[in-house]
Amino acid sequence: MLEIYPFIMTLLSALVFPGILFIVALALFTEWYIRKAVAHMQSRMGPTYVGPIGLLQPLADLLKLLSVKEEMKQKYSMTWLAKAFGVIGIGAMVACLFLLPLSPVRFIGDYDFLIFIYLFGVWVPISIIVMALSIPNPFAHLGVSRLLTFIIVTEPAYFAGLLVPITFASIEAKPVYSIYSTSIKAVSLWTNPYYIPFMIIALIAVIASIQAKAMLNPFNIPEAEQELIAGFATEFSGPVLAIYNLLHDIDVAISALFVTYVFLGGPLPFNHLSIPGIILLIIKYIAVVTIISVIRSSFGRYRIDQAIRVLTKYSLILALIAVIAANIMVYVFH
Repeated sequence: MLEIYPFIMTLLSALVFPGILFIVALALFTEWYIRKAVAHMQSRMGPTYVGPIGLLQPLADLLKLLSVKEEMKQKYSMTWLAKAFGVIGIGAMVACLFLLPLSPVRFIGDYDFLIFIYLFGVWVPISIIVMALSIPNPFAHLGVSRLLTFIIVTEPAYFAGLLVPITFASIEAKPVYSIYSTSIKAVSLWTNPYYIPFMIIALIAVIASIQAKAMLNPFNIPEAEQELIAGFATEFSGPVLAIYNLLHDIDVAISALFVTYVFLGGPLPFNHLSIPGIILLIIKYIAVVTIISVIRSSFGRYRIDQAIRVLTKYSLILALIAVIAANIMVYVFH
């Protein structure tokens, strides 16, 4: 029985909490919150009809695509491949959750941040690209080329920004370069006057990169409906579109969740299992998502050259400067 217990706990963590059920619920809530917040900022109603204050509208949209809407196919479509890589991308993101203190079953070790980069920064973009190329279309191909241009800037900027608090935490805690040890040290990093300027710079860079990763205004270039119909998602329909939308929403939720832990310490200074800790974690997460919503509602869409220039200047370069400074501090303090 004792030998089966770790397996059961791992399975429950993967399927229930903080696995598939939890992250799907969080992703759908995040989509609802962003849509509702942006609608209020623009004097619109947002999701309204399904569930209290429209809370279940994202779930209804997902179920409608999965069970009601027809899946359109063409001669050269490989919708099975699109679905398979969509599921692979979702699985990679679920695996990332095992790196957080949130999970009852945790993977902790030196340089476990590299696992996060591999799962979240490699497999998720690959999944989206393969999904788009599985259903060929000239507009989809152009959307993929724009997406690749974005990935070259946004993925390094996002991970470089997260690396700043991870590097600072490695001075004070072990394991080094670990998501877990950074999460339990994040709050104390903001009390060090030497760290604060670089933490702020890195946080700005990461928030900007999340906007681009999520393809939200002003960085919704790869979708650009007015120019490309729907970009790389032009041929998505029915279950394929449902899986892509879920993949996108989980991407946004996990991006914001890791910022909440790595920069803001999650429930700290309270314990994870305490009621104050849960409330504080929710408040911090909603604060991050609110910033994303405010940016989305405040800007129109950039041209691709404008977007790349802004991302390079205010996300990638800022993040790299902060990372270099953080590593210099590590060398000096050690």
